[in-house]
Amino acid sequence: MNQNITPPEQTLPKTETEREAKPKSEERPTSREIAKELKRLNEQSRFRQTLKNTLYTLITIVALATLIAIFVFPVFQVHGTAMSPTLKEGQILISIRDSEPERGDVIACYYGNKLILRRVVAIGGDSVQISDDGHLFVNGEKVREDYVSEFALGTCDIEMPFTVPVGECFLLGDNRTVALDSRTSLLGTVPNDQIAGRILVRVWPLDAFGAI
Repeated sequence: MNQNITPPEQTLPKTETEREAKPKSEERPTSREIAKELKRLNEQSRFRQTLKNTLYTLITIVALATLIAIFVFPVFQVHGTAMSPTLKEGQILISIRDSEPERGDVIACYYGNKLILRRVVAIGGDSVQISDDGHLFVNGEKVREDYVSEFALGTCDIEMPFTVPVGECFLLGDNRTVALDSRTSLLGTVPNDQIAGRILVRVWPLDAFGAI
């Protein structure tokens, strides 16, 4: 009688994925490695702090410079030819806040909604007279004006001699043929508190750098 004999099962070798990974014992860092890592972290922290302090310093400097430029030393740019040949188109000027102008000062003042640059030729209480050929007399004395290249009466609709009200100033442009200034009632005399700044120095262009 024939008997069915089942061959013994053959066990196949396990694949790599079936093998259990043997846990590896963790290696402890050496004291030198620990010290190196601590040094790196410390340097990184110092760098962040230095960067933060530098940014705070720069922000503070920019803020202070902005405040100074607005409230102490306003900066203006020349537009037009009313103050030529003293000032030319595009030049950049630094001024100082000053509500007590003196004769001869070049100032920036408000005219409507814009700023203009003009020269103070007379202050409160002064008597102003301009001759038909454009020469200026203040309190009866002829004023020497080396900054004027061409004298002219220009647009003038005020009665001469003219007495400047106290607390105000009489302004003229150095370019007497075209400047709109205190010779006309459109501008008139300017209250001292409307002066935005007294021009100190021309800073641009560099070849024109110098005091005004």
